[in-house]
Amino acid sequence: MPRYKNVIEVEGNYGPLIPTKLFHHQTQTRHVASGRYDLVKPLTVHLAPTLLCNHRCFFCTYGGCKSGRLANNQEEGVSGKKEMPLDMLKRIVDELAEVGTKGVIITGGGEPTAYRHVAAAMAYIKSKGLDVAMNTNGSLLRGETLDGILAANPRYIRVSLNAGSDEVHRLTTSLQNFETIAGNIKNAIIRRNQLAAQTDISVGYVVNTVNVHDIMSFVQRMARIEEEVRTETGNQETIFSLQLRPVSNYESSKHLHEEKISEVAGYLKANFGDSYSQEFLAFMHEGTQISERTLRQAVRIIEDEAIPFLKSRNSRIQLFYPKQKYLDIPKVRAKPYNRCYVCPFFLFIWPDGNVYHCIEWAGTPGFEAGNLGRESLLDILKSDQRFGLLRNIDEQIIHTRCAPICAHHEMNVILDSLEKTKDKQGMIAQIRREFPNPRHVNFL
Repeated sequence: MPRYKNVIEVEGNYGPLIPTKLFHHQTQTRHVASGRYDLVKPLTVHLAPTLLCNHRCFFCTYGGCKSGRLANNQEEGVSGKKEMPLDMLKRIVDELAEVGTKGVIITGGGEPTAYRHVAAAMAYIKSKGLDVAMNTNGSLLRGETLDGILAANPRYIRVSLNAGSDEVHRLTTSLQNFETIAGNIKNAIIRRNQLAAQTDISVGYVVNTVNVHDIMSFVQRMARIEEEVRTETGNQETIFSLQLRPVSNYESSKHLHEEKISEVAGYLKANFGDSYSQEFLAFMHEGTQISERTLRQAVRIIEDEAIPFLKSRNSRIQLFYPKQKYLDIPKVRAKPYNRCYVCPFFLFIWPDGNVYHCIEWAGTPGFEAGNLGRESLLDILKSDQRFGLLRNIDEQIIHTRCAPICAHHEMNVILDSLEKTKDKQGMIAQIRREFPNPRHVNFL
């Protein structure tokens, strides 16, 4: 079981990733304090408008759902529907606003900028009084698509760029477009500044066995973008943050393309030794998590090299890394809590309208809470199917199939501590006092 200094303090520089934001939502906090998780409404919704993607990241959370491993319909997803019709998306957004959702993240599934209605979708979300944000691989983030996205004034755009070099990027994504994405990040910053959009542009890096040696190259390349923007435009507002999170190995994740797996394993063996190659193969074929050695190596690079490097350049780029995850992944073999408190706060909506409660299980058959093509969101939220799913997750799935450390691990630890303490109001007050005004409060 992880050892926290106290129930609300976690190791590392979390920034907007801090797991205490839900306590700044008064209605939901009241439900939590009284133990009425059945009354909690989804605060943050991940909406995947398309399954189309030009990348094939080996660790893709939805690789199994899209590649036919979990459904007998190659590259079509569970229902065979790759793209959500815009009128359906708008109706769903109307229902989200009605139930009190605060933030909608346009995300994958696939690559959201491949969705032809992405700008219209984000504008509509914003028009309904909801915060909107985007996770993207950045390869198509340009031209009219970029301008349309920025016109919606999203809270943030997070570009996933999980390499610091052409070669590692190609091995990760199967495409050689590293510099294209780096250029798009730079141009997005410039265009954001020109349009005066209040949008944080951040770059995410999922640390794994393949790219751990590329961390400094990544940080240096992002610092070059910052310098170029300042030199060319005189504007000091560049990249808001770099977010370096460790990969988790989910049951449904990974693109299992054997020729590509062999190529990556060969690269690791030739450049870093057989142990890295074998660790990668175990991750892909045996479902093992990233090793303690690799995670400690990543933390050392971040703390001893990357952060001092940015400081030495007087960079304004902030580097966020959830160190507690790096510490816990190799040690925790079973969830240190007996239920998933977090599920009710989230929805993940697939392009076919299927509704899931967890990003880990989105797209996986058997984890549907309902379908918005056939039912209203209000009906789904009070349905026996949904409550049965949540019970099954708490009583079985969390102990037998969930990854020991998931995306919302720290949030569950805090809620579990809250459940066990007698002074719930005191703990909630302390959290609000120690973590006031969190950034991106509507994106848990």
